[in-house]
Amino acid sequence: MTDLSLFDVIHNQRATRRLYDRPVPDEFVQTVLEAAVRAPSGGNRQPWSFLVVRERTAKHHQLGVWYLQAWQHIVANINDTEANSESYRSGERMGRQMEHVPVVFLACIALAPQRMSWVSGSSIYPAIQNLM
Repeated sequence: MTDLSLFDVIHNQRATRRLYDRPVPDEFVQTVLEAAVRAPSGGNRQPWSFLVVRERTAKHHQLGVWYLQAWQHIVANINDTEANSESYRSGERMGRQMEHVPVVFLACIALAPQRMSWVSGSSIYPAIQNLM
């Protein structure tokens, strides 16, 4: 592994939707999860869990379908120029190829329904940043 400073990582991190079919070693998955769970959260409660999905059928028949449905809903509500941008086209490709992604991390937050609000996710955002 290459030694990078924290600021090298922060300055060069990108959100991408390129899919690679290469296997992901269990040790790497564990390292990424360990980084995620060490993130700060409101009240230091860490109300999260992470689901690691490797099973091809689950990724294709469940996650891929849900992802595509959400993507289609979003695209239906934006202008054609934006919908035809590379970023949105790559989102569609990701949904259609989800079964080929070697591992999918689902970040889940545990909050009582009465505590849910539009800011409820803010306690999990640092954990997702660390995961990325």
